[in-house]
Amino acid sequence: MKELKKVAERIKKVLIKAEREDEEFPWIVDKLSQVKMYDMGLPIHMVLGLIDEFVADVEERKRIKALEGFDKEHLQKNYDKINVKWNDRNIN
Repeated sequence: MKELKKVAERIKKVLIKAEREDEEFPWIVDKLSQVKMYDMGLPIHMVLGLIDEFVADVEERKRIKALEGFDKEHLQKNYDKINVKWNDRNIN
């Protein structure tokens, strides 16, 4: 179990770094392919599955980041949306 936790932490670290630094897909595949568990590399289908799961959670990470006040683009979109609602409130 300790080995599994260690591998999970390494995978997460690689994916977060890749997202932060806007790395290309081949770079991510290469880095995750280098992660070993009991001196064996992860099979490619597992690597691709891990990347797919991480990508599926991108919206949740953006939402969390926006709540922390760091995502200016999200804040601007939300501002614009609410501004339109406010301005349209008395039209009907």
